[in-house]
Amino acid sequence: MIIGNIIIAFLAVGRIFAVTSIGSDIGNASAISQLIGFAAYFLPYFLIPKTFAYAGGALRTLGGSINDRSRGGFDRLKKYRGAKTAKNLQGMKNFSRVSENTRVGRGMNNVMGAAFNPGSMLRGKNGVRSRRNARQAMHAAGFAKESEVYQANAQDDNFLLAVGNRGLAQQKLGVARQTLSTASSDDERRNALAEVSARQGGLDAANQLPMADRNSRAVKMNALKDLTRTGYQFDEGKEGYAQLSQSVRNITGNDEAAYAQTMDAAQFGLKSAGRFDLGGINHGAGYDYETGVNKSSGYTAGNAKVQTFTAGAQHYLNTTTKGKDVPQLSQELADKFKSGEFSPEKAAEWHAKLLDAEHGAVGGNKLEIIKQRTAIESMAGTINTGPRPFPERNAALINSIRENTMRSRAQLDPNLIEANK
Repeated sequence: MIIGNIIIAFLAVGRIFAVTSIGSDIGNASAISQLIGFAAYFLPYFLIPKTFAYAGGALRTLGGSINDRSRGGFDRLKKYRGAKTAKNLQGMKNFSRVSENTRVGRGMNNVMGAAFNPGSMLRGKNGVRSRRNARQAMHAAGFAKESEVYQANAQDDNFLLAVGNRGLAQQKLGVARQTLSTASSDDERRNALAEVSARQGGLDAANQLPMADRNSRAVKMNALKDLTRTGYQFDEGKEGYAQLSQSVRNITGNDEAAYAQTMDAAQFGLKSAGRFDLGGINHGAGYDYETGVNKSSGYTAGNAKVQTFTAGAQHYLNTTTKGKDVPQLSQELADKFKSGEFSPEKAAEWHAKLLDAEHGAVGGNKLEIIKQRTAIESMAGTINTGPRPFPERNAALINSIRENTMRSRAQLDPNLIEANK
């Protein structure tokens, strides 16, 4: 084909040159013009044998260019096939060769992974499960270090949530958009718009990851683990526990051992991030606020995230504090106390914890602690006036609060101990 095209081009050029030299009337053309035209017309026929050499050279140049190691071509294709094969083999070893979105896919990965890790089969299902979790964790950690997209967004909790639980990320984006649409002030609109932008940015960044990695159980689990270390994105108390539990369950499926192991790892991350309301996770057995909050005290508690204290109000006082000032909260607590919705022992216990945390608290934490502590003390004064249907309960709460307060102050000034004996 190349030779034929070269011959046609030669003949066409010769004829064009001949017509140009002779003109439209050969009778009026000079002898020199006729000679040049004649030569231009027939010379290409004598050059036909040369076209074979030209075509061969062109093919050699093209082949060399394609196969040149510095310019790609066949070698590049060969390298691509080699890299693809190596990736597939690594996927088999890591129990992640095919998509894990279906039970069939997970089953295939287990079979291929066990075949490439024969030692894991010596302990049966538990051995295969243990080896799979270890290999996938190694794969995810390596991916997180090598992926430019992951590294660029590793500190963005919106990105980590979008990778770990895309459904929850989309749900929170929808709530943020709803808040924006109903905002009634410039500050509310500004804050809501910033949240919408941040959440959408996290989802967009997650979309830049290859689909196979976005769907990888190991990568999702690694993102979720990194997310717990930030302490953000999960709501306070029981709702936050439910969000975390569902996120882990979406990844581990019916693998109870993997679920318990991942929930335990989440507990350590959240506790380190100051989310003691979610620090009581024990193998994913259920929400346990008191176990979590009892792992903190003093300065550590004071520097916990504010969700630790708002969740504490839910647990100990059976109320929420958002949007309420001290008088409103105090009156609500008095009504709940009189109706028996929480016990004086629980209120006194929480009051003591608030006092303990207040010494080391700063910023928003301190404001939340003081609000709750003041409301409890104000409530105690309220229920001690007027009709008192539960005098014993009232006295127990009031005495406990007084003792808590004096003990807390004495930590700052030991002389107060002697003064109040």
